[in-house]
Amino acid sequence: MILEKIVEKYDNALLDQISADKIDEAISLRLPQSVIIQEIVSALSSQSYISGKLLYAKPPTFAIVNLVLQSNGFAIEAADFQQKVLQYVRELSRTASQNSKRPDHNPQLYIKILRKAYENDGLIDKNEAQILELVKSELGIWDREHFVYMHDESILDLWNIENEYYTARNRLLATGILLTHEDKYLIAEEVAPQIRKVFGIEIMDDAYRRLLTRLVRKNWR
Repeated sequence: MILEKIVEKYDNALLDQISADKIDEAISLRLPQSVIIQEIVSALSSQSYISGKLLYAKPPTFAIVNLVLQSNGFAIEAADFQQKVLQYVRELSRTASQNSKRPDHNPQLYIKILRKAYENDGLIDKNEAQILELVKSELGIWDREHFVYMHDESILDLWNIENEYYTARNRLLATGILLTHEDKYLIAEEVAPQIRKVFGIEIMDDAYRRLLTRLVRKNWR
């Protein structure tokens, strides 16, 4: 669904919530609803905005967003969604454990650094993000690998993921990255490509798995 068509159906309270980090409050009080909607659409169509909200957001943010992103029409039933997210987190944790043994770079070092960055308050500030970007570059960590490694058991153990589900979901709803329509969670059509770029998944999950398997086999020979 098109973002503008979705948010047009939102009441003023929800629009105010979504626009809170996109428009100065004093300015938004004087803007007509149509202009506020356009500002929301503009922000959510920006890769830099999406990256700032997702790149270092702690689990299970990636699981929530990627489940919706990989669903037909970028929409998924709200019923039992939490259970699907928690199952996906467990799958990602197993993948992180397997991939951390790859010999072509040092994922275990990256996981230790990432865990240290999360330890204090679960947030990664701008300075920490800059350091992590340098570490990723030096170790040859892909963005897609980063989102897997953040589900290493040593990192997940920092929080109660069942409780964090609600925090992450509500934060995503507040930004508009995740939307609701009828009985579904969804991602707007214009927003999906920006998320894919941030996640490093211009290709879909199945194709990525096949590619990664070939690369791992090649490096292990």
